[in-house]
Amino acid sequence: MMPELCDKCEVSAFPTLFLYRDGEFMEEMWRARAKDDVIAYAKEKVTFYKAAYSKKVTFLHGKTFDETIQKGRWLINFYPGKCVQGCVDFAANFVQVAETLSVSTGAGKESLHFGNVNCESDGGESRISNIEIQLSDLGLCKRLKIEKYPTVRLYWNGALEDTIPSPEKMKAKEFQDYVQSRQKSETTVPNPEGTITKLEAATFEKVTANGPWIVEFYSPMCGACKAFAPTYEKLGKLLQGKVNVGALDCTRDKQMTDKYGIKGFPTIK
Repeated sequence: MMPELCDKCEVSAFPTLFLYRDGEFMEEMWRARAKDDVIAYAKEKVTFYKAAYSKKVTFLHGKTFDETIQKGRWLINFYPGKCVQGCVDFAANFVQVAETLSVSTGAGKESLHFGNVNCESDGGESRISNIEIQLSDLGLCKRLKIEKYPTVRLYWNGALEDTIPSPEKMKAKEFQDYVQSRQKSETTVPNPEGTITKLEAATFEKVTANGPWIVEFYSPMCGACKAFAPTYEKLGKLLQGKVNVGALDCTRDKQMTDKYGIKGFPTIK
């Protein structure tokens, strides 16, 4: 049984030490395997994962990161392989906020997802598939230019929305207030249907004040506008869930052309 298990895990060198939590692979011990090193590593990881582990926080890896954060709003904590006390304290705050907000919004209704990425920095050569996961995390953090730990970033449908400066200096309540200020319900998702919103001059400023917008200023008698219409409709679908797409008929209120500096049709702003 044991040889089959080692083959399944693609273990080719001994001793090999893996860290699992509830059946999920977390990382391999890269460092020297002397007795004192193993004891120190175990104490360090028990302390960290006791603080950082929660069913409300997803441990993300480089191979699945981009795909996972494509839907919804994600708050990601990027942390180092060797997490010192300040990093551990913030991980505990991160979990506390994740669990508090998940409970307050109700089961299955979370509009904000929480994730951890281990920017493993101990180095090493890939020998097994699990280690390839860790090496992909190294590449991910390098690609995203993560240079300081912890780094916390907020993503919306895969796009970077904000980076929190020095999150380890924030108390739990302060961090929670920040998260709540950025949390949005599903009803505020931009362009949820992937369609073009017909805008009116009387309510233009009020409507476009909420969320990101791309607006076409047009005239229904304009031949170029008619030719452009199918392309603009495709843009609406392309930006579904990301950016609101609107259209304003300037012949209904010519003051709008002066106000927004429209010199010809169609104009996109």
